[in-house]
Amino acid sequence: MLVSIVQRHTALTAAQKAMLQELSTRSEKNFARLDDIEWVVTKEKLQVTVAVRLRARSGVFRARASAANLSLAAHEAIGRVLTQRRRTKRSVVDRRDDETRKGVGRRRPLR
Repeated sequence: MLVSIVQRHTALTAAQKAMLQELSTRSEKNFARLDDIEWVVTKEKLQVTVAVRLRARSGVFRARASAANLSLAAHEAIGRVLTQRRRTKRSVVDRRDDETRKGVGRRRPLR
């Protein structure tokens, strides 16, 4: 897996880069064959904006988040990517030949 960190208008410390690296390695368990992940960190006045682009076998996922510090923004961005992955996976599971949708405890027809 290739992890790239791009810094705009800010300089990240070694601890901040390690935190982004750790988030990248922890997200590997949620994606089948994670190819690369790119973090773009931008500082604008008092806000830190983190954009993440993640490419895996299941697709390309992008998210952006702004917060007061890097940690909050990075966690929110990766959370949004995981939400996108969950929705994509659910849509694939819901596509069935018999036109039913997986429900809680039983299968019900699509509306």
